[in-house]
Amino acid sequence: MKSIEKRLVVGIISILLILIGVSALAYRSMVELFETATRVAHAHEVLTELKDTLSMLRDAHTSGREYVITGEESYLEPYMNAVAGIEQHLTRLKRLLADNVDQQGRLTAAESLISIGFADLNQMIDARASPSPATAQPQVLMKQGKQHMDDLRRLFAEIENQENEPLQRRIAESEVGIQRTAVAFVAAVLLLFALLFLIYNLVRRDIAARARLETALRGLATHDELTGLYNRREMNHRLAEEVVRCQRYRRPLSLVLLDIDHFKAINDTYGHQVGDEVLRWVASLLRANARPVDMPARFGGEEFAIILPEITREEAFTAAERFRQQIAAQPFRWARDDEQPLEIPITLSAGAAELWSDDDHPEAALVAAADKALYQAKHEGRNRTCVLDDASNVIWIAAHHHDDYYRRRTRKSWLWQLFNR
Repeated sequence: MKSIEKRLVVGIISILLILIGVSALAYRSMVELFETATRVAHAHEVLTELKDTLSMLRDAHTSGREYVITGEESYLEPYMNAVAGIEQHLTRLKRLLADNVDQQGRLTAAESLISIGFADLNQMIDARASPSPATAQPQVLMKQGKQHMDDLRRLFAEIENQENEPLQRRIAESEVGIQRTAVAFVAAVLLLFALLFLIYNLVRRDIAARARLETALRGLATHDELTGLYNRREMNHRLAEEVVRCQRYRRPLSLVLLDIDHFKAINDTYGHQVGDEVLRWVASLLRANARPVDMPARFGGEEFAIILPEITREEAFTAAERFRQQIAAQPFRWARDDEQPLEIPITLSAGAAELWSDDDHPEAALVAAADKALYQAKHEGRNRTCVLDDASNVIWIAAHHHDDYYRRRTRKSWLWQLFNR
């Protein structure tokens, strides 16, 4: 039992350690996923700002050149809006790239190019708005801002590539981390189930072992170790239950006591080992010839008792005679290893009685009546059955040399005085 308890403690500790490990792994994975998600979101925000900034730059240059070419005032408003929007996007990009020195350098170079490009555009716009606007045409035709836009696209592409590379790497690492966490979690769950199954088997085996032990102890407490019949204590318990049931439902109840004749001579002649085998043999025959509801027991020493529910004294007399005749009809045979087989004639004396007393302890009165009848059977010469009729003080006797029952009246005789003193 102690080893099972130790295994249970080890199993429970293992389960706790697995749960702690899984919790730590889940926490670590959550932290890594949160950090990766934050970095991915940051990279996406940088890329979005770059895209929006570059788009506004194209819009500003397009609107500015269109105004210079056409002189339409409607192009100035989109140009001014684009310029204001570019300033806001550049401010957000500075904030997003504040922790990256290389990106900050590229962004500073881009700001210089943007400033130069807008300075050129503003100069062309001012020239177009002057009294002699034709002077702006050569500047547009020479495409002075084309080089600036190409340089800006190159710088923005470098910034975008710088953000894309770690972004893809973080996404790949995140997927690997998720897969690793899932595998570890599944393995931990399987191990946990295995430990739970092991603990279940240990508990089930422990319960089964305890049940077997309890059954064995109950058997030792209620049965005679030598014969396997009920012992005296359990017989008294069962008899008390049957008396209560008999009185409640007003049903008959009888008891038969049987004693092996001259059992001391068997022990003295053949030894106690043979005597024990005789007791087992008699017990097996009593058990084989009893009804399923009958309760044979070892009363003590060479005496046996049989509780007979739903049986009157006359029926108990018949049952006791059947037991006695069954024993007397065949000798006890026992083969020793080093000697000739033994054949020992065995006879029983039996006393039967029916519950009738309304005494405070009716079971004790029933046992006393059956004991009186047994005493009478032995007094009459053994190997016979007696039943005591308490109402008329008549002894019913059957012996081995009689074919029928006969009655002997003992009223006011020494035998009547013996039973009623």
